[in-house]
Amino acid sequence: MLTALTHTSYTNEKKQTNQSVQSYERLEFLGDAVVEVLVCSSLYENYDNLPEGTMAQLKAAVASEDVLSELAKQLEIGKFILLGKGEEKSGGRNKNSILADVFEAVVAAIYLDSGKNLNILQEIFSPLLSSYIELFLSGKKIFDYKTKLQELTQEFFKMLPIYETETIGDEFHTKVIVNNTVYGEGRGKSKKEAEKKAAEIAYNRILKEVSE
Repeated sequence: MLTALTHTSYTNEKKQTNQSVQSYERLEFLGDAVVEVLVCSSLYENYDNLPEGTMAQLKAAVASEDVLSELAKQLEIGKFILLGKGEEKSGGRNKNSILADVFEAVVAAIYLDSGKNLNILQEIFSPLLSSYIELFLSGKKIFDYKTKLQELTQEFFKMLPIYETETIGDEFHTKVIVNNTVYGEGRGKSKKEAEKKAAEIAYNRILKEVSE
C-alpha cells in the first residue's frame, strides 16, 4: 500500500540519496482498468434500461479525474501521499490529477492484496461510484459538458464553440472560444480530458452570463 501512495517526486528525491523507492505509476495503470470494470459492472447489473451509448458516457464521467479526485478527498487520501519537497510546496497534495492517480493506485493495491478478488473491491468502492452514477443520471452533475456547451452556444450565439489545443510538456492545454472570446481553459493528460475541462468552465461561465 505504501507504493500506492508514493509520488514520483518523492522517488526522485530518494534516488539522489541512492535509495530505491517505487512510485505508484504502475499501480495507477492497473487501477485505471479496475475502476472502469467496477463502474461498468455496476451499470450493467443495476441499470437494465440504459442504452450502451449512455452507459459509455457514464463510465467516462464516473471514472474521470474530477470524480476520482473528489472521492480521494472524501476518503482523505491526500494527507497520506508521499511527495517530494518541491511538489509539496506547489500544493501537490491537493492537485486533482495526483489525487485521482493515487485513488486508482490504492484501488489496484487492494485488488492485488485481496488476491484479485473483485467482490471485495465491489463491496468497498461500488457504493461510492454508484452515488456518482445517480448524480449524473439525476442531472445534478453533467457528464457531457461538450454537448451541453454546444447546445448553449447554438441557442444564444447561433454558433458552435471552437476548441484550440496545444501540447505543453506532457500536458494538453485547451481553450474554448465562442464569439471571439475565450470562455474556458483546461489542462489534461489527453486532448479529450483538456477539452472536457475547458468546456465545463465555458459552459458555467456562459450560463451565468445569459442568466443575469
